[in-house]
Amino acid sequence: MLGGLAKWLRLLGLDTYYLKHGPLTPMPDRVLLTRRTARAGRPRLAGWQRVVRISADRTAGQLDEAASALGLSRADLAPMTRCGVCNHLLASAGPEEVEGRVPEYVMNSQTRFSTCPGCGRIYWPGTHHGRIEAVIESLFGADENA
Repeated sequence: MLGGLAKWLRLLGLDTYYLKHGPLTPMPDRVLLTRRTARAGRPRLAGWQRVVRISADRTAGQLDEAASALGLSRADLAPMTRCGVCNHLLASAGPEEVEGRVPEYVMNSQTRFSTCPGCGRIYWPGTHHGRIEAVIESLFGADENA
């Protein structure tokens, strides 16, 4: 229920686990973001550094709630430094390292690449960078340093 939020938090550079089937074992050094509400008969979520309940249905609203609840600022972000899928830190790669693994038009138009050592995905500064910046601006306002 928070898979889209997890992906966006990763794209913003935040170390984010996504527990597809809910929390199994509490992690005392982690904040748990959940949509789960407290109900009679349901075990209490304990053992986490903190539990934040997210009520928004759509990812944009969830991202707003999470940023606010976690007290995030623009300075806390490191966009495009983590894999949006598996959370590993990305490694810089040159065109020669990704040749044959990206579309030809990408090879002809890009010079900077990053690779995920976990799942092997390749990232480059495409149109998604603009969308990520737009999301950051909607969360924190325009960057005075830009």
